[in-house]
Amino acid sequence: MSEQMKKVRPKHYKCSNDDELEKLITVYVSKNNPTLGISVTRGSDPCNPVLIESVHPGGAAAQTQKILPGMTLISIEDEDIRCVSHQAAVFLIRKAFCSHKRPYLKMILRKPSTTNSPETAAI
Repeated sequence: MSEQMKKVRPKHYKCSNDDELEKLITVYVSKNNPTLGISVTRGSDPCNPVLIESVHPGGAAAQTQKILPGMTLISIEDEDIRCVSHQAAVFLIRKAFCSHKRPYLKMILRKPSTTNSPETAAI
């Protein structure tokens, strides 16, 4: 595993292989915008990962030009959210975005997966 990829891994995230790790990206989202501007949904994979369903124009996420529909949300502020409920994930995302600890929100995402779940929430 390359040194660069080791730096991307959040504190509690474990990858099963290097291919999975190489699909991870870290995005720092500015909190200067009043809205994050994403909708998240649950997938049908084991542990029901949180997926980006849409990125709303004008929101902070859209301004990064890195967050895209179909990406899997792995962690928020280095907290692994892969196996939390949909409600808990939405709460953690909102709480982190509204926090005044830092001027940015750190998100680790995995590049595209398919989305096919009815449970959706706009943030």
